[in-house]
Amino acid sequence: MDPRTRYTKYIITEVFLDFLKDKPLNRITVTDICKKAKINRGSFYKYYKDVYDLMEQLQDEGIDELKSMLEKLDASSGSAVKEVLLHVLSVIKSRKSLIDAMNVNRRIGEDAFLDRMMQCVLEYIQNMISIDKKLGEDPEIIEKKIMVSQYMLGGCSNLIMNWINTGMKMDEDILVTYMLEFTNQSKEDCHVRYMNEHVM
Repeated sequence: MDPRTRYTKYIITEVFLDFLKDKPLNRITVTDICKKAKINRGSFYKYYKDVYDLMEQLQDEGIDELKSMLEKLDASSGSAVKEVLLHVLSVIKSRKSLIDAMNVNRRIGEDAFLDRMMQCVLEYIQNMISIDKKLGEDPEIIEKKIMVSQYMLGGCSNLIMNWINTGMKMDEDILVTYMLEFTNQSKEDCHVRYMNEHVM
């Protein structure tokens, strides 16, 4: 991307996010953005169809960054899940202005953005599980792993949303440690319950 293009997209984004702090998305116009950014409408339409396309592209960039990070991870690593969750938080924090704007303006898809990221994580974890399946792991264990991953990510989504709503103040590493501790405790509780009901 050449410097001029980079600057134009940067100033459009900054002005757009600034407007989102005070206005609903459907009340922000291309004219508003161009006037404040001091660019012509042609420059805006060169990259975006409208303000909704701009919002979607900003979210897509975050998803693409997360996917790129996940592709570089070693799925066989014992710390892979922790690294995945840290990457999710890193992408969110690097887009704090976007998240804050969506948080103020709740109707424009903050939850959907987080859902898309967690779906990427679920697909990554399921890919890890499919590797275990190819290696001949017990189908019943595979099924339990899938259910645990879905359960875990549901809880993680709520914790991440709370982290966002409280200003992302907690250190990411501590938050992920809590997530994994809660998940492990839940798995242990389920195992004890299963043993009590079917073995003892």
